[in-house]
Amino acid sequence: MLFSSDIGYPDGFPRESVFELFALSNLFVCPSYSESFGLTVLEAASRGNFLVLNEAVPALQELGGQLGAYFMRWDARNFGFDTREKYLPSEQQYYEDHARNIVNLMREDHALNAKTLTRTRYSTRWICQNQLLPLLEGD
Repeated sequence: MLFSSDIGYPDGFPRESVFELFALSNLFVCPSYSESFGLTVLEAASRGNFLVLNEAVPALQELGGQLGAYFMRWDARNFGFDTREKYLPSEQQYYEDHARNIVNLMREDHALNAKTLTRTRYSTRWICQNQLLPLLEGD
């Protein structure tokens, strides 16, 4: 585990950089053990990320239900009780099954596909080379 102060950010990782990471991502997984309000979930959703949230955390379940999130179950602590998940036949199989589902859902998501295409094909470099420079060169 690393703390932001250990890797050169004594005042924490810059908030603007967090937003940039959300914009560069397509997937946000929040296996949070406990939450009172999922602000980072809202921030990830506002940047168009596919959300995977811990169903065992009531605040994430409520928020994610409104946002169309995909739910998985991890251990959680909630108002006076703890949950301990048991995965059958195994934890690895649980993750593999859900990973397959998530990948398929992401492939079918037209908004994620548009976000990825825009980010990769229509990057600032592509726009400069294919749109701006030809105008300047008179082609």
